[in-house]
Amino acid sequence: MKTDVQDTAPESDIPAPVPTSEPTDDDISSADESDDVKTDVQDTAPESDVTAPAVDGAAGPEPKKSRELSEEERAKIDAMIAGGDIDDFGDGQPAILAEKPEKWGIAHIFSSFNNTIIHLTDLTGAETIAISSGGQHSNADRYESSPFAAMKAANAVVDVARARGFTGFHIRVRAVGGVGSRVPGPGAQAAIRALARATSNKEEEDPNSGSGVFRIGRIDDVTPIPHDTTRKKGGKRGRRV
Repeated sequence: MKTDVQDTAPESDIPAPVPTSEPTDDDISSADESDDVKTDVQDTAPESDVTAPAVDGAAGPEPKKSRELSEEERAKIDAMIAGGDIDDFGDGQPAILAEKPEKWGIAHIFSSFNNTIIHLTDLTGAETIAISSGGQHSNADRYESSPFAAMKAANAVVDVARARGFTGFHIRVRAVGGVGSRVPGPGAQAAIRALARATSNKEEEDPNSGSGVFRIGRIDDVTPIPHDTTRKKGGKRGRRV
């Protein structure tokens, strides 16, 4: 009975192992070619861009040599260092300091025989920076147009312009004009001279004085002159006295 049971046992679903055959010459050659490809890939790997740190004692890149200055250039640089324009920072190589940006304005001077008005504006003339007149610096009416009062008014305008960071201005002189006098009053010349003293047009100036701040550009006469026979006031019979 046992023999019959064993003979009639169900066959297993697992397939029988396939016997391995010995490797042929073609298989061996293909394996060798794959190994060669791997070695070639490893040999041709990209090199790293990072350079190795310099070892102490190793020769590094040569530093750039600065151009030797001539005697005239060295004397000029020493003069600039003394004037405060540049600074050598103690290493012997001068470094030019950042230049101050220029800021220009217009000084309108109205001068008549009764008063002197100085009006400082920007280049467009739309914004008022400072304004002063001879009447603000005099005690009597007859002194409003004096040169001394005009000088005081010009100094007051200069102080405000210096605080606002202006570096230069153009001057426009105006008399009464029209049917009035076409000659500026006595305060015009004094005002121009006072403005000129506060400029940096001079080559030699004391850097500690604080006066070398401004530059003068153009000086124009903008007195209005009629060209169409403007009629004076007084009527046909003239002014009654």
